[in-house]
Amino acid sequence: EYHQGTVDLFSVSQVRTMAHATYAGIPLEVLEPARHRGTLLHRRFWRLLASRIHLMEKPAVIPQFAGYCQSMADWAARNQVVPVKLEEVSLCLKLGFAGTPDALVRMGRKQRLTILDLKTGAPTITDPMQLLAYNEMEGYDEAQDLLDLYVQEDGSYAKEKPVTPGMKVTEWAWFLTALNLLKARRNHGVK
Repeated sequence: EYHQGTVDLFSVSQVRTMAHATYAGIPLEVLEPARHRGTLLHRRFWRLLASRIHLMEKPAVIPQFAGYCQSMADWAARNQVVPVKLEEVSLCLKLGFAGTPDALVRMGRKQRLTILDLKTGAPTITDPMQLLAYNEMEGYDEAQDLLDLYVQEDGSYAKEKPVTPGMKVTEWAWFLTALNLLKARRNHGVK
């Protein structure tokens, strides 16, 4: 949908919130430290992946998040992760949404092309739909695998949650329903 020469798109985050407001009712004093942690660890993850192809030095450990740093570093090394794209904004004009995937990487013994999303907290029910949305965006539609990576505070090995074939059907339908609801609300002037 175009307006005055610009594209009017929803963000993947807006669609996720429409599908399920995971953090509704949680006090700001609880959410803010988690957001801060997530921001710092995502920046470090970007640097860690970039260092794997010698674009920069390996990042220092963040002292207050040392366990998370160890968890992500061990996982990246064990899986022979090679970044293809890091934090690149993309869009799906056909359906009207955009987002910024954490990474498109080649990984594992077979170097499978994988959309990777770093998670620094507990899993939420809309995590798989986020990956499915990214897989529909330009430059990410050739991914062979979709993977949420939950780094661990205690430094233990990161937990992987791949999107399964069954999820591809149910979670994608849920995403489209939430996206269409957002479009309907906008078209009817509902905030």
